[in-house]
Amino acid sequence: MEELRSLPKDKNGEWDKKSEEIIRNIASLDIIGYQLVTNQHKINVTSAESRSVSSIVTIIKSPVEPKEGEIPSSEKPLAIVVTGYGNDTRGGVPLIAEIALNGQDVDHISYPDSYNETEISPEFVKLVENSQGLIAHAEYFKAVVREIMRKNQGRKIELWGQSTGCLVWATALSDPEFSKLIDGAVLIHPAGTADVANQKLEFVKEGGNVATSLPRAGLYAFVIGAQDSKRSSIDIRNGYPFMLVQSVAENAFASGKRGKIWKKVMAETRHRQTAYDTMSLKDGKKILRINANRDSTTMSITRPEGRNEISKNYDGTHTDTNLRPDIVVPLAMKWKKEIYGI
Repeated sequence: MEELRSLPKDKNGEWDKKSEEIIRNIASLDIIGYQLVTNQHKINVTSAESRSVSSIVTIIKSPVEPKEGEIPSSEKPLAIVVTGYGNDTRGGVPLIAEIALNGQDVDHISYPDSYNETEISPEFVKLVENSQGLIAHAEYFKAVVREIMRKNQGRKIELWGQSTGCLVWATALSDPEFSKLIDGAVLIHPAGTADVANQKLEFVKEGGNVATSLPRAGLYAFVIGAQDSKRSSIDIRNGYPFMLVQSVAENAFASGKRGKIWKKVMAETRHRQTAYDTMSLKDGKKILRINANRDSTTMSITRPEGRNEISKNYDGTHTDTNLRPDIVVPLAMKWKKEIYGI
């Protein structure tokens, strides 16, 4: 009972309802945590332009039993997730876990340059530096999605992005041959939707939310995983949110190939990108864009709704997917059900 007293309370001093739900779902979280370690798979993409590039795909099957009248997760679209830049599986844990807790299966794709520098070819670095926007990244992720689809024949695919991950998907969905394969898309706090004068400063300012959300973040602290000296798997032993900071810092202070890619990505995401004007889905479906009204890192709320999207706003910040996914994901589920019916 002493442990329960460390969980967050509401303004009336009562146990936070989400905390109670997390406790009730502890068995599900245990299963998700186990999968986060055991279901990591290295995937390699080879092309004439980029040579060989690899990253990690983490596969999570939702352990949540459907309620009466609901369909099982296996019959819902597969959520393919790319999170903010600098995040690999470690930084994506809360968003991945919350989507799975809401009854949807997840495949999370790490950035190749956040996984292991030895997996980045010099050719890929050149492509990133010389490409418009994030085309080089988008080409890589499109190839990974096609491989995931090959392994999940006949299953509907739904793309989920957060921050830079949204710009990756918007760029990919600007390719008509690719977009006609995709049944839905959820873009949360999309980077590159507006011009931001000092994106790094704004991100640091929003980082103050970490202090007030640490008790909440601790709910996702899976102290699991393993890592060898060659980093053959993603290290998520240290608990969340430390592993988020570790994941981002490794890229923010990187040199060499990773440092060059980081510089390019940061330059692109702080400016308004046209990919959001040209993205689309199969059968003319709308893309769901979610903006936080206090997100000063991307200021996506200032961008008008595009012809191929539905834009929704809520009271929150850019860090909510990492620290308060229990707010963002249920909203996303509600709004996308209104759009896609599932």
